[in-house]
Formats: sequence, structure tokens, C-alpha cells
Amino acid sequence: MSSSAIEFAASAASSIGQTALSAAATASESSVTRAAAARAALAVSSTSTAGAMAAMAAAVNATATATTALSANLNCEDQLNLFRMKNISVFTLHNMSDDCKPLLSSRYDIPAKVFIGLFLSILASGTCFGNVLVIMAVGLVKKLQNPSNLLIVSLASSDLLVSVLVLPIAIMTQLLGYFPFGEVVCDFFISCDVLLCSSSILNLCAISIDRYLVITKPFEYAVKRTPTRMGLMIAAVWLLSAFISIPPMFGWKEQFVPGYCGYPELLGYQIYATFGAFYLPLIIMLVLYGNIFKLARKMAKADEKQKVVHIKQEDKNLIDEQLPNGQTARPSMQSSASDLPKRSVRQPASRKKNNSDSKAIKTLGVIMGCFTLCWLPFFIIQIVVPIYNVVQGEKLDMNPNVFEFFLWLGESIFL
Repeated sequence: MSSSAIEFAASAASSIGQTALSAAATASESSVTRAAAARAALAVSSTSTAGAMAAMAAAVNATATATTALSANLNCEDQLNLFRMKNISVFTLHNMSDDCKPLLSSRYDIPAKVFIGLFLSILASGTCFGNVLVIMAVGLVKKLQNPSNLLIVSLASSDLLVSVLVLPIAIMTQLLGYFPFGEVVCDFFISCDVLLCSSSILNLCAISIDRYLVITKPFEYAVKRTPTRMGLMIAAVWLLSAFISIPPMFGWKEQFVPGYCGYPELLGYQIYATFGAFYLPLIIMLVLYGNIFKLARKMAKADEKQKVVHIKQEDKNLIDEQLPNGQTARPSMQSSASDLPKRSVRQPASRKKNNSDSKAIKTLGVIMGCFTLCWLPFFIIQIVVPIYNVVQGEKLDMNPNVFEFFLWLGESIFL
């Protein structure tokens, strides 16, 4: 190969190498530029996030400032009205002026507070003591230890727990005018209230089913009426009550408002809870007790006819024994009770049992009537208010005294 060719090849190789180095340098510079651009974009993103957070904080501060200014510009009466409307986006207990907070309980003067507190405390204590006696009586008296009374013990247990876990907090809230505890205590309070009230109502429903089967299928049900079956029925009552009360603890509720603790006003939950805890059991009890009363009336008429026939037969036998053969009996107005022989009429065991069942039916009927009158207005409010809120798109501004009256009317069934 000639020298000129070698020089040309070397020159070409050198040129290619320089081009490669230049391309590598350019690529490196491009990579550095892209990395710098990425870092710049990240910085911008961080700045934007910080800006958004700052904007949110500013909005929160602005809202707090606005509500503070709102409370400063309103008198205490207007602040109390806003608080009782439970509008969480506008006003809470924390926004209320310090000099207005004591006025939450100002609807009661000191003597009224003392009277109401003592009265409700005595009733709650009496409820606790009475239900303890019921449970002890069934546990200690062997004559009372039968399967049906297990349902009575379950009912007494739910009422006892209401007086211990629910009523003290309810009485305190009633006297203060606001809920003094936080969200955890509120969730516990509402869950216990719903659980125990539901179990009490469902226990009454189970008792009505038991009474119905005892009267309509006495022989068949007597074999099946074992403590185990009663225990399963009681377990079903408490399990259903738990299903009704647990959902709010897992988020099926509204945002907690400091100073207020009430039942969720969500329409879906209220339909689920009110129908499961009250309306369906009420329908079942009304149908069963209606059939029981019809059957009891038929049994009473049948017993009356049997009694009349029995007395007539006894009188005929008595006349046949006293008169000689062939004589005719004539009633005498001068006859005295001493002229008649002494006789005792014994009621058959079946009739005594029917009388006992009739008394039990009447007692449970009175309980059923009181239960319906006490709880029905409250559960009507519980379903009407959420429907109004959904239809109108705003919360119903109900007088809190009306709601509290019907709530305590329902709670009075435990007292």
C-alpha cells in the first residue's frame, strides 16, 4: 500500500474518532440537560404541592377566621341556634364564644337541673335494681327456671345494660345541653344505645313468638321448647342487634361534630336500622298478638259454655238425689242456703292453665301497647328527617326539645 493511501486512512480514522468523541460529549451534555430538566420539573412540582397545601391551609385558616368572625358578630342566641342546627360546615362547639357555651344548659335553672338530675338518676337506679332482681329471681328460684323465662332474663339483661351504659351519659348530655366527650366515646355511646334498644325490642318479639307457639301448638311446641332452642333464639336476637348497631362504627355515619352526638341521619342507614330494629318486629308482634287475642277469645267462650253445661248437670243431679221417686221439684222462695247440701266445684287443670295463659297474654298485651306508644313517635322522626333532608337538599331544622321529648319517651320504656 502506498504512503498516500496510509495517510488517507489515518486521516479518516482520526476524523471518525473525533466525530465519535463529539457525539459522545453531545449525548452526555443532553443527558445532563435532561436530568437538570427533570430536577427542575420535580422542584416545580414540589413547589406546586407546597403551594396547594399552603392554599388549603389558608382556606382552613380563612374558614376558621370567618367562623370566628361569625361568632364575634352574632349574639349568643344566634350562636346557639347555629350549633343546634348541627351544620358541620358552618358552626361547631369549638367556634362558639366562651361566654356563650354555658348558655347551652341555660334552659334549666339550677333547681330544675337538680330536680331533673335526681329524678332521672333515681329512675335509672330503679331500673338497674329491678332488672337485677328479675335476673336473680330466675337464677335462684327453681320454679322459675323454665325455658320461656330465659327470654325474660335476656330482656332484663338488655334493660339493665341500658341503665348502666346508656342512661348516665344521656342524663349528663341532657343536663349540660351538649355532648361533653369526643368521637370515640360518641361512637361507643351510640353503638351501645342502638344495640341494647334493638335487643330489647327483638327480645319482646321473641317472647311474642314463644307465647304464640305455646297457645297455638301446645303439645308439639312443648317438646321443642328446650333450653338449647331458647338459647339459640336469644343468640339470634343479640346477633341481629349487633348487625344493626355495628355499621356506624365502620364509617356508615356522618362526620363527628364536637359537642353533638346523635344517631346518623343518613337515609340508607336509617331505613336499614329502623326497619330492622322496630318496624319489622312491630309488624310481627301486632300480627301474632292479634291472632293470640282472637284465639284467647274463642277459648274464653268455649270455657264459658262448658261451665254453664257443667253447672246445669250438677243441679240436675242434686235435684234427683234430694227428691223421692215420682215427685216433682217446685222452687220455693223461702228456701235458704242452709237447706242445700254443701258442694265444692273444682276447676279442671286445663282451665286453670288457660286462665294463667290469659293473664300472661293480657300482661304482655299491656306491655306491647306501652311499647308501641312510647317508641313509635321516635322512629317516625328517625325515618322522616332523613327523607326530608334528601328530598329538600338541606337539613330539617327541628326543635331539639321535640326530638329529646320523643327520645326520652322511648327510653322511658326501660325505666
